[in-house]
Amino acid sequence: MKKWTQAGVFFLMFLLIACGKNSEVDSQVQDAFSKRFPDAQKVTWGKENSEEWEAEFEQNQQEFSANFNTDGKWLETEAAIEMEQLPQKISEAVKSDFSEAQIRKIFRIEQPNEFFYELELQQDNREIEVLYNESGELLEQKTVQQIEEYQQEGDD
Repeated sequence: MKKWTQAGVFFLMFLLIACGKNSEVDSQVQDAFSKRFPDAQKVTWGKENSEEWEAEFEQNQQEFSANFNTDGKWLETEAAIEMEQLPQKISEAVKSDFSEAQIRKIFRIEQPNEFFYELELQQDNREIEVLYNESGELLEQKTVQQIEEYQQEGDD
């Protein structure tokens, strides 16, 4: 019985190692990342979906995430920013569109040839995510969750 248990453990370890190799980042993706972010530190990779890799990393004491397709083409970079770094057009648009909301988090999203700003807001016991383009145009708005519901789930 002991031999079967040991054999089973070794077989499971082999399967885990073999399957893990399939999730390794392709060298072309890693090369593209290194060229774009040569000073990146503490890099961790994850599979966003079957066609996309996401690297989370630090650079210049700031946290980033960057997405690449499986061919190594850069798709976007996202970074948390402070209120002071939010362009005035975006700040004014948020104040106009969501005058009662509190800004909880701000992310600057860079994609080829364009920038976006994603904000997490709190208003009337709701968490709202909004997306603006550089011109201050609201592109997307969704209520993530009622805050009361979220707090109740956390109490369980």
